[in-house]
Amino acid sequence: MSRSILITVSVLSCLVFQSCEPQGNTKQKHSTFGDDESHKMGQDCMNCHNPTGEGEGSFTIAGTVYQGALSDIVQPNALVKLYSETGSQGSIIAELEVDGLGNFYTTKEIDLSAHVFPQLSKSDNSQAMITSTNKGNCNSCHGVTTDKIWLSN
Repeated sequence: MSRSILITVSVLSCLVFQSCEPQGNTKQKHSTFGDDESHKMGQDCMNCHNPTGEGEGSFTIAGTVYQGALSDIVQPNALVKLYSETGSQGSIIAELEVDGLGNFYTTKEIDLSAHVFPQLSKSDNSQAMITSTNKGNCNSCHGVTTDKIWLSN
């Protein structure tokens, strides 16, 4: 085989295999206890992590947890649970681990249309949101028009 034919075949093979790759990152992403790869604490994660954004993955739920209502110190390794009814009642719709930097996020499809009631907990301490929500971009309100999401030690 001549060198030019070999190069042509190699280039065409690369193009064919590359075009067969799925577009975008389809791997699910979610926060885990102790992880330290998240960033931009307190900002609305979904400004970048959306179907057309620059962030890796399109988040359905994301936010930041602090150690106090007015604190800039994040609360790592807590747990966010989304309940179907107020007062931590009903079924658990989703559970999200808060990472080592205080952020929680997931790309998993979660139906928020029926409204959910978030609860935050760590050890024996817990705090629940008294109203329901049908939005997953928590930092679009918390820390902007309402208090930050927080849990005392």
